[in-house]
Amino acid sequence: MFKSKPVVIYTYHDPLEVALLLEKEHGFELGKGLLLWILYNKSAIQNSARETGMCRIVTTKQALTSSPLTEMDRILGELTECGITSTFPSKKHNQGTFNSVLEKYRTSMMGDMGNSTSDQIYELKSRFNASNESGDVVSSLYSKATKVQYDLKSGVAFGEDYVWPKITHVERGTLLDEDREAIGIERDLREQYHHCSQ
Repeated sequence: MFKSKPVVIYTYHDPLEVALLLEKEHGFELGKGLLLWILYNKSAIQNSARETGMCRIVTTKQALTSSPLTEMDRILGELTECGITSTFPSKKHNQGTFNSVLEKYRTSMMGDMGNSTSDQIYELKSRFNASNESGDVVSSLYSKATKVQYDLKSGVAFGEDYVWPKITHVERGTLLDEDREAIGIERDLREQYHHCSQ
């Protein structure tokens, strides 16, 4: 038996930033990237819920990149609360490690996304926020993903009674058959884990 609960360090990113990266790296349409962001975050939260017996620590890409040492200290404190005790490297060692990792991350993101990413995200967000067309699948998925992101920030999305946005048949149509199969397999594995952990 474990001496402590299994720990999940859950982090989330801006949905549009993720969708744009998936479009650039894998050729996914924006709608598919946004839908996958919703479904994967939903799955991650459900798989790490308290009733699964896991200890969940939440962080964000923004927190990790804007004040990495402060965020790491917070995460290490929560790991201790979860029953994980270990000798962690000194703060001086962490500073050097974080500086190195952050520099690689920033260089990688600039290479992957290009310099115009911020402008592109701003332009797309402005377009989606101005669009009231219910028939626009991408705008609809963006609106739903943004609501989930705000609910993650406020903590509401982690509640047992949280109502995830309903995904319409048309919105689900952005997924290919192999995507649906992978999501079904993931759901089956989650149910088996839940059954075995009781």
